[in-house]
Amino acid sequence: MNIEPIEILPHVNYIYLDGTPYELIKNNMCGYAYAPIGVYSADFEVIGDWTTPAPVSEIFVVMADLCELPARYDDNHDPDPFDILSPPDGSTLTVNYTTVSWEASGDQESGLGTYEVHLISHYDRVENAEPSETSIVVNDLMDGDYVCYIDAADRAGNITRSISSKTFTVAASPPEITVDIKDPSGHVLTVDDGNSEEDRKAVAKNPIIEAKVSDGNGVGSAQLTILDSGGNEIVNMNVNESQLNHTLSYDDNTTVLTPGEYSIIVNAHDESGASNTLTIYVEVFESLKLKGEGTYPYPNPFRPGSDELTLYYDLTEPSVVTVFIYDVNGKLRWKRTYIPPDEGAHSNINKPKWDGRDMFGKYVANGPYYYFVVSNGKVLGKGEIAAYR
Repeated sequence: MNIEPIEILPHVNYIYLDGTPYELIKNNMCGYAYAPIGVYSADFEVIGDWTTPAPVSEIFVVMADLCELPARYDDNHDPDPFDILSPPDGSTLTVNYTTVSWEASGDQESGLGTYEVHLISHYDRVENAEPSETSIVVNDLMDGDYVCYIDAADRAGNITRSISSKTFTVAASPPEITVDIKDPSGHVLTVDDGNSEEDRKAVAKNPIIEAKVSDGNGVGSAQLTILDSGGNEIVNMNVNESQLNHTLSYDDNTTVLTPGEYSIIVNAHDESGASNTLTIYVEVFESLKLKGEGTYPYPNPFRPGSDELTLYYDLTEPSVVTVFIYDVNGKLRWKRTYIPPDEGAHSNINKPKWDGRDMFGKYVANGPYYYFVVSNGKVLGKGEIAAYR
């Protein structure tokens, strides 16, 4: 058997030999070798993304049927010049995708290996295209400014960059708005979607409101307005500076909202003209009570030891709340006191839980139980639950 050593070039996946392109292949028996493209692909692993330099000791011996490789010479010529065609330079896209197209390049020696489409914005994104392609659709683009260029690479690793690049802006999404409303206890209600007038949120007479506005293209302007039920303007705050993020904070103890219904409205425009509005309907109450239909236990009936009972109730303001649970004989089985701003004691929806254990840590027996929600000596809500095991 005539065996001949073949040197493997570090970082070189493809070479060009006497007019024929060769690719790097690997087999457990013979190690690495260069062979005519496609000839041995079925029997050997093609190392198309081989990027680790071969150690100095790896001067591999090629099997007899691969020993006929002629003398090697390297392809030192870059792919043919070409240019990018789209997207239009300086354009603004109102969708989160675009088509990138370019003129065809070529390589007469080792052959064209791939196109790399680079999109530079908040991060460097690279999309690969086949050598036969001259366009691709790039999806899921974030809002922001982009620079796009293309690299054509031949099989020997030589690269030609597109003659020019394209700049464009994606403005597919309006500004994002999030509003935090803090009650006097420190509990924060976060709202990022509007609510209906029938589902008004409870706020304090002097609420702390923080509106956060962000946009990948920069927020051009933002406005926070509070209107009373008659449409009268109680608060009006504006910012008109171009930034990626804006925060409008309202914390004015001198302005006390009287009991009644109000609307908190946040408007924002980004630098490309897209806008967004978030409206939150709220209400200031005269005194502590439960909103809506009182209390709602779920699941009911429930299995102590398997289920966890959640007691839903909606407070008009933060307050110390105690939940009592009695059995059918009037014996106190469980109680828990909640202190603002903890769950169970803050304004708006509360969801305290009971695992079905009594005050001694034992699961209660099957049967009906009665709960009371109490604050400041006043029963705010009550109801019946059933336990079964």
